[in-house]
Amino acid sequence: MTQLLTKAYADPFPPDYFLSRTPAFGGLQPHGMWWNLAELFAISNGSPVDPGAFVRLASGRSPDGVRRLADVSPRDGVELTFRADASVAALWASLDCERRAIVEQCQIEAVAHSLQLVEWRECAYQEPLYERFLPTPADIIGALFQHAHADPVPDLHTHCFVLGIARARPSKAWGRLHRAGFGEVLTAGASVYQRTLMGLLRKRLAVSFEPYGYDELGARFRVTGTPLQWAMFCGDRRATNPAQRPLYGAF
Repeated sequence: MTQLLTKAYADPFPPDYFLSRTPAFGGLQPHGMWWNLAELFAISNGSPVDPGAFVRLASGRSPDGVRRLADVSPRDGVELTFRADASVAALWASLDCERRAIVEQCQIEAVAHSLQLVEWRECAYQEPLYERFLPTPADIIGALFQHAHADPVPDLHTHCFVLGIARARPSKAWGRLHRAGFGEVLTAGASVYQRTLMGLLRKRLAVSFEPYGYDELGARFRVTGTPLQWAMFCGDRRATNPAQRPLYGAF
């Protein structure tokens, strides 16, 4: 069985991993949307991702490519994945288009709410004189890529690629993202995501949930009445490699 939230996890994925799958590059996955609470570079939070600006920012340059903001590479970013429980994905797959859209909107809102915790974590920038890193509150920017499919196994998940640059408050100095703090916030963010998604689905679609065990986040929940065999089947199909199972919450 998978968790309603399968732990968000951090990996150094390059941005073209996502962009190559969007329509702008001939792929079939949906366009990304900016996650930019501070609206850096006058980019509106929630607006469609400009692939060129995304690649340039991931390389430490301004969206127009004119300025060098920080000595970073795409590998300095952090990828977080929020995957809905198999029972939620099965529910989504069983609905009509209108109600599927409601579930997808609940998913993206739950992820965005969870990411507010990440936004307020301490990031790091490099002091130009002393060439060392000091943790300081910072504004960060990233992009969300939400994927959903019903065949062969229902799946609903959202990737957030947090770019490797950060702007310190209040000095406005640009530097490198402080990755070390992310591990501490992921468990808290996971719990927020789980509770928010359940609350939104209850409110908008009258979905009920039932507990089915415990983990480090507390009680685990699934859509009421989900057969255990179905959930285990989905977990097996999502994580065929045993080494990947902890990432997807499957056992």
